[in-house]
Amino acid sequence: MSTLELMIASTQFKTLFFFSSAGFYLTEIKRLDSEPTAAKSEVYRWLLISKQSSHILPLEFVSMEIEENQEHRTFVNASFEFSQTNGKLSILGNDIEFTNAQLKNIPEQVTEKIHNYLGSVSAHLQSSSKIKISLHPPKPSDASYFNDWIKNESSIRYSLTRFHQLTDEQEVNRWFFSTMTNGNSFSTIICNTDTNEPIGSAGLSNLNTIDKTAECFIFIENQNFWNKVIASVVTKEITAYGFKSLNLHRIFLTASAKNTHGIRAYQRAGFVHEGVMREAFFRNNERSDKVIMGLLRKEWKSLTFP
Repeated sequence: MSTLELMIASTQFKTLFFFSSAGFYLTEIKRLDSEPTAAKSEVYRWLLISKQSSHILPLEFVSMEIEENQEHRTFVNASFEFSQTNGKLSILGNDIEFTNAQLKNIPEQVTEKIHNYLGSVSAHLQSSSKIKISLHPPKPSDASYFNDWIKNESSIRYSLTRFHQLTDEQEVNRWFFSTMTNGNSFSTIICNTDTNEPIGSAGLSNLNTIDKTAECFIFIENQNFWNKVIASVVTKEITAYGFKSLNLHRIFLTASAKNTHGIRAYQRAGFVHEGVMREAFFRNNERSDKVIMGLLRKEWKSLTFP
């Protein structure tokens, strides 16, 4: 089963805490359908839910402290202090003030979103080179990988311009949090299934609900996984999600004309050449053309892959 195909299993949970801010909900839930041997971190889950996009960011529990009128939770790259009336979440360079809302006031769509999130599983894929990879929703601890990745100039040479603008860990963390929670993008983390280590990211950005278009992106930092057909396999999965689940009409992407391996990967995923922006790409003091590629819904429907 695949998260990207929205295959959802039934779940049961109980809400223990529910907080609300201007832009987010924060809740702790207890799963009632876990195995008796399940770890506490799998039974008790803290979830940050964006009101704008409904994206869910899971908080990875580390420790807890309880005092007379105050409680404290420590997570990976985050912490939360709260009382019976309010709380403050510090996450990836952002401080968010919450009020302690009553459990009876939880919106029905939030409960449904949590059910869908808990019932989904990662997409497991395999390239023609037999390398097994998986796609999973981002979590705060993934920000540390981006902090390492952007330091590798050769890996980010053909990647997002934004990667070349980020200068320190605080900027990376704030960018990561904004990207993972805004309503204009859909992001996944690419993992090596054998080691469960992230090797890159992929998704859709610039989601346009009026024109029903989006821009596809993929970044594989670990050069040991380059030229393994992984890029085309992941791009196929991302575009399928865009057309099937987001009901998009057109998905496009851009690439440096010098990135010949990337262009071939996009062609294998069904994208066609649409045009060129002359000398629009600048890396290592060299200019190159930027190639525009696109895929329409009707074209995607007619594709057959081996």
